[in-house]
Amino acid sequence: MLTSRCPILTVLISLSSTVAYSQSEPRATYIGATVGGGVAFTPMSPQRLELPNSYLEAKRHDQGLAVDFALFVSMVRKGWVLQPSFFYHNTYSGDVRYGTPGSGGFGFFSFPYTTTAFSVQQMGLGGSVGRVFGAAHEEHLQVLVGSRVGWRIKSLDAPSAPASPSQSEAVRYAIETAHEPLQLQLTGEVGWWGRHWGVSLQGVHGLTSLVRRVELGNTAYPFQVSNTSLMVSLGYRLPLKELLASSPKRTRSQTTE
Repeated sequence: MLTSRCPILTVLISLSSTVAYSQSEPRATYIGATVGGGVAFTPMSPQRLELPNSYLEAKRHDQGLAVDFALFVSMVRKGWVLQPSFFYHNTYSGDVRYGTPGSGGFGFFSFPYTTTAFSVQQMGLGGSVGRVFGAAHEEHLQVLVGSRVGWRIKSLDAPSAPASPSQSEAVRYAIETAHEPLQLQLTGEVGWWGRHWGVSLQGVHGLTSLVRRVELGNTAYPFQVSNTSLMVSLGYRLPLKELLASSPKRTRSQTTE
């Protein structure tokens, strides 16, 4: 009678019973993978950087693309989750403008600038902790928060230094090779999982800068770029017991018996 008059109390009782059920569940370990994509926000500062005979300009809140792939081990204990992972992350920036006298077109349709962009590929290790609301081996809600360290990897199509570059070529090369070798990231994830498949909303925020400076000649110019990615990911996982049960050794021993 009281719960029918107080919907908030009903929700709290239902949530507490769900948590109690997840705590009484036996331990479980899963191995899986996720792949996702979404929007990358790459705010840049300063908005305009004056260079010798040219300039470099970018929007403060520009948007690009983000792609993420991860392999993980998920250990569930009494409703809590510990999840180490190995990941690959690619950030595609928004447009960066650079201008030189007479660049960007010809005749009446000439423009005072040319646009370029950069791509930062990273691989690294991370770890997350969180809660499972429901039974881990059935449909359930999972909330995770954690951190990870990404190391920059060189792209196969990374630009090579031009032999005798013009001013615009030198600026473009400086932008595309200015990424920091190491970055610390904060991660958060809310996902709905079934027995094997799951879908998640994932956020990745760079705690350190993606780019700090660009170097032209023997001079380093401050040009900070941070990154935040918001992505939707699809995942698949298998209980460790199922993997061990289907191993060739186990199958041969059962056949011998």
